[in-house]
Amino acid sequence: MGEQLREHLTIPDCEFQAKVNRTPAGMYSWAGSGPAHAVCFGCVYFARPDQVRKPELARRCQRWAAWLRGTYGLERAPVLKVPPQTSACSAYRARA
Repeated sequence: MGEQLREHLTIPDCEFQAKVNRTPAGMYSWAGSGPAHAVCFGCVYFARPDQVRKPELARRCQRWAAWLRGTYGLERAPVLKVPPQTSACSAYRARA
């Protein structure tokens, strides 16, 4: 119902809306803002080291979780899993 009520509205900034659409919840920064051709699976922040053996599984962005805990003083951050083939964000650091 809500979507039908907004059909007549235009998107004021199409570039911004495209960033929002391609960035999954739980990602530290905009998807695609990192190095070209890099994906989340290759990042040191993508899951814990003991979890990276299965590249097909979505995992938590540890950088996002740490930011959330530090910013809001949370003991636990929500677990929002990012697909491994998501284009890397600006926080990307290559896994050794």
